[in-house]
Amino acid sequence: MVGWALRAPLSRTRPTVALLSAWCRTGYAVVLAVALTHLIAVAGLLRDGAGADRLAADGPPRLTDFQQVWDLGLLLFGVHLLLVGWLAWRSDTVPTWVAALVAVAGAGYLADSVGSLLSADQPVQVSGVTFVGEVVLMGWLLTYAARHRSPGATPPDDAPGADRTGTARRATTLGRCGPS
Repeated sequence: MVGWALRAPLSRTRPTVALLSAWCRTGYAVVLAVALTHLIAVAGLLRDGAGADRLAADGPPRLTDFQQVWDLGLLLFGVHLLLVGWLAWRSDTVPTWVAALVAVAGAGYLADSVGSLLSADQPVQVSGVTFVGEVVLMGWLLTYAARHRSPGATPPDDAPGADRTGTARRATTLGRCGPS
């Protein structure tokens, strides 16, 4: 839902890139669900009271499988954040410093996931610092929504369908009449 919700305001910049970003976020969610099946399998071993030998034999490979699938998911998530950062940078609505932090967060996830997929001994996890861009974007989105969606507020001038006075207008296009 997050990827598709972000697609709406960012699609005014580059609709195709916004769609790609939403699909990357959706792919990340699917990969995360697959990764969780490995953790659920380990939890099942613990719940079923599997013997220490079975737990020692089956547990670590399942945890390794989880980590590898999770790293693949973070690769998609990093691409999603890079695309969101680029779209935000090009938009007139999002401050450039927010867009830059989001792009840096995406680069951090990409670096960590590629490093983990290439080498299991990656000592540095840069996303532990760069994730701040995600938090900043969330805070900015909440603040922006609160300012522009409070009761009685008019849509911002840059909102789709808003004219210079800030009132919503109806648009008609070839083959379609009615509210936009």
